Amino acid sequence: MAGRSVDNLKKVPLFVNIPNHELDNIADKLEPVSYKNNDIIITEGGEGNCLFIINRGEVTVSATIPEEMEEIALTHLYEGDYFGEMALITGEPRSATVRATTDVNLWKLDKADFDTMIMHSPDITLSLTHMLSQRLKDSNLKVEQRERYYKNQISPKGKIENIGVFNLLKYVEENSLTGRLYLQNNDNQAIFLYEKGQLSNLDYAGKDEDEALDELLKWDKGAFRIEPKIYEIIHQIQPAAESRTIQPAKVFERYLNEKFLDFIKIAGARNIQITLNRSTHKFKSYFDVSKAFNIQVAPSLMIKINHSEKWTDKHTLYLAILLRDVVRSMERDIVGLDLWSPRCTIPAFDSALQNIQFYDYYDQALDFIRE
Repeated sequence: MAGRSVDNLKKVPLFVNIPNHELDNIADKLEPVSYKNNDIIITEGGEGNCLFIINRGEVTVSATIPEEMEEIALTHLYEGDYFGEMALITGEPRSATVRATTDVNLWKLDKADFDTMIMHSPDITLSLTHMLSQRLKDSNLKVEQRERYYKNQISPKGKIENIGVFNLLKYVEENSLTGRLYLQNNDNQAIFLYEKGQLSNLDYAGKDEDEALDELLKWDKGAFRIEPKIYEIIHQIQPAAESRTIQPAKVFERYLNEKFLDFIKIAGARNIQITLNRSTHKFKSYFDVSKAFNIQVAPSLMIKINHSEKWTDKHTLYLAILLRDVVRSMERDIVGLDLWSPRCTIPAFDSALQNIQFYDYYDQALDFIRE
C-alpha cells in the first residue's frame, strides 16, 4: 500500500509531520475497507479494536443523550479525518456511533499496529494528543448547544427555583409567546394562557387573576413548562370572490414545491435527491414528525404532507432545519445560489410562513447545522 497511499497519508493531519520512511511502515499496516451510504461503521458501546482513516466520503458521528435516550449528531468527518482512536487509547467501549452518510472508502488500522505506531512515533503521539483534546472540547460543546437549542425551541422546561416566577412571566411577555405556561408545585398547578405575549387567562384553584398572581409570585420552588402554540393561519385568499383558510400543510406543500423546483434548475434532480436523502437521514432521528412528510425529487418532484396530522411548531422547525441543511450542502458544492431566496413568491403564503415563524427558524437553523 505504499506509493500513492503514502502521498495520501501526508494529507492526514495526524501524519503531516511524519517522515516518509515511517509513513511507508504505517501504510503497509493499513487495510482498505468500504461501506455503503447509511451503513453503521462502529456502534456506541461496542469494542474498540481498530482506528479508521477516511480516504473518500463522509461519515456522521453521533452519541446518545443518557437522560433522553435520544441520539444526537456530534460532527461530520470527511476525507483526511479519522475516528475510533479514543477507544484504542482508553480501552473503554466505543463512545459514539459512526454512520456512513455517503459511500465511503476507509483505511483500517488494528489496535496492535496502532499501539506499535504510538510507541515508535513521538510526532504522532503529540499530534494525536492535541487533536483529541480539541475534538473532545468541540464534541462536548456541540452536545450542549444542540440539546439546549431543541429544548428552548420546542418546549422549555425546568425548575422554578432556578429562574423565579417573576422572570418566567417576564420571559414569555418579552418573547411574545402564544401558548401556555404551566407552573407545578407539589399537587398545585397553575396554567397561564398567552396570546402574543399578553396574558389572556389564568387558571389556578378557581381564584381570580390578581389573587392568583399574588400567591404564585411567592412560589420559590416547583417546576415549569412552556408550550408554544403555532399561530393559526387565518390569512384569506380570494381566487373567485370566495375566501378560504390556508392550512399549514397546504402552505408548505406549495412552498416546498416552489423551492425544490428552484433547486432542480440549479443542480439537477439527481444531485438534489442525494442531498435531500442525506439531510433527511441526518435529522429524522430528532423529529418523530418527519414521518408526516414525503419529499421526492427524482425521478419526478413529489411533495406530500399528512393533512390529518395536527400541525405543531415541531413540524415547522423540522422543515426549516431540513431546508437549511439542503441549501448549505448546495452552497458548499454548487455555484448558482447567489440570487436564491427562501421567501415564498406568493404573498398570501409568504405571510402565512411569517406568522408561523418559519423564516425565523430557518435563520436560526444555520447556527445549528454549522460545523
